[in-house]
Amino acid sequence: MKANICAFGKIFLLMILVFGVKYAAAQDISIKIDGCSPNEEGRIYLSQKQLDDIHSISTDSDEWEVVSFKVSTIVKGFCQDAQSTSDKITMQQHEIFKQAHTGGKIYFEDIKVQNKTTGVIKDVMEMAIFKDGICAKIEEHEHDGSSDAHIRVYPSFNSRADDTSRYSVKSFKLLTAATPKYAFCATYQGNYVDTTICTMLMSEDSQYDYVAINCIDNQTQQEFTLGKLYGVKEKYSFGFKDLLRSKEYFTKKNAKLDFIYKQNFKIDSVSVEFYNDLSKKTEEYTFKGDVFDETFKKYIKNSVPFYSWINFSIYHSGGQCEAPISVYIVE
Repeated sequence: MKANICAFGKIFLLMILVFGVKYAAAQDISIKIDGCSPNEEGRIYLSQKQLDDIHSISTDSDEWEVVSFKVSTIVKGFCQDAQSTSDKITMQQHEIFKQAHTGGKIYFEDIKVQNKTTGVIKDVMEMAIFKDGICAKIEEHEHDGSSDAHIRVYPSFNSRADDTSRYSVKSFKLLTAATPKYAFCATYQGNYVDTTICTMLMSEDSQYDYVAINCIDNQTQQEFTLGKLYGVKEKYSFGFKDLLRSKEYFTKKNAKLDFIYKQNFKIDSVSVEFYNDLSKKTEEYTFKGDVFDETFKKYIKNSVPFYSWINFSIYHSGGQCEAPISVYIVE
């Protein structure tokens, strides 16, 4: 009897060992997109053509295959997503690739893989790629003990450092920290960022973003606008970059405050303050709950100009108030 117990114990331990190895193997599985490898920053940038050519995803293991996954990205402030019930990219997912903005992340998430032998299904960690395309970058220069910078436009994120002859910057707007004391929107002609602005941008307390970068294609003489600046040096802060929202975001049916919190509390009411691009308060308004009411949406649509901003103060059901969170209105 004792021998039988020992034998059973060994078998049980062996089963645990095998299951543990297979489980660990599943956790270590990586997802592959053919022909793509990270750049020096550890990122994968894909052009629209490369995205069009993706037809499926796979694992780096012969034992496991992808059985389902979701693709998602942010489009004009809204999360767009589509599910695949196999390893194949669906038409809806290809449409999301097209809608993603240049420099934006496209997430592959809720990835499930199945062991070809045992049939066991496991979750794999999500991965993200970036949409490649024409992008603007800051190039800093130091002289006489001070710094200035220029905005350069490149054909892609992986372009050579000297590959800037085709595109030029005609003008850009600079948004600064989202507080009434410091916030402002200024327009600059050309691509030059002067010493004073550089000093401000390098301040740890400064939050800012470049928007409405108006460019020209020197080959075709066609003008175009880049929505934001991407690829800026790490020391520059992008504290409120994700709080740039289009008018469409606020005025769609059932639009609500889902961009501010993954809230674990019930919102009782929201107080809002509107400011123009000179940081002058123009209106105050309060609505119940977290869904924008029709009066609020109508005011946004008809009376709030681009590059102005809004302060949102959120009141919990228990009466507690969250500090104001500011959102810029962009095109």
